[in-house]
Amino acid sequence: MNVVCSFSQELVQPPDNPAGGAVWVQRFPDGTAVETATGFGTLNSLQVAFSSGPQTYMAQAFAAIAGLMLAAGLTPKLQFGEILWWFQANASGMAFYDADTQAAAQSALGRALAAFHTPNDDPSVNSYADANLLRTRLYNYVAAIQSYVLTQCASAVFELLWPMDVNDPDNCKLLRYINLPSQWTACSGSGFDTFLIEGYQYPGINHNLDRAIRCAQYPWKELAWDQVHCVI
Repeated sequence: MNVVCSFSQELVQPPDNPAGGAVWVQRFPDGTAVETATGFGTLNSLQVAFSSGPQTYMAQAFAAIAGLMLAAGLTPKLQFGEILWWFQANASGMAFYDADTQAAAQSALGRALAAFHTPNDDPSVNSYADANLLRTRLYNYVAAIQSYVLTQCASAVFELLWPMDVNDPDNCKLLRYINLPSQWTACSGSGFDTFLIEGYQYPGINHNLDRAIRCAQYPWKELAWDQVHCVI
């Protein structure tokens, strides 16, 4: 039996307390948290930030499920599902401005993070310094989780689920850049065994067959993945 287990990057009621140093939630420039309805009463989920609290929590969760899969005689295959910087802006801009990310920008760049307003902003502003900080922050978060899991379960393998529609190379240039670190554009060195691409918007909302076909082929046609390690 081939089983893949995944954890969402959205949590209900995470212990977010920026004033107390516990940064768990991505935030827009005006401080609003990224929040989406779960469909269960008044419960909302919040998009996690790429900070130490969520990283430790997710690493332990992935390691625990890997151990359960191994004990059940399964290959521990773990999916990082739609792990990304949030793909929509609010009136104040994109959701890159949690306290932890702002502190990292101040430390690395010697200034505040640039103001990004839309998914299609130019990532090359300031010679890519700001976009690279966001991209590297995502990469390091995932790599640290993978590293911890492998210390607990050496046979674990990982899958990346990457949604192309909300990171569209033509219409979401900023998100395409920061949500697909260069290390993930080929299987070798990515830390992932398989690349699962999705794009529900193309056929389901836009009814665009050309976009859907491009999406299905994107990992091996426009990235450097070999087709055998790609899943549609």
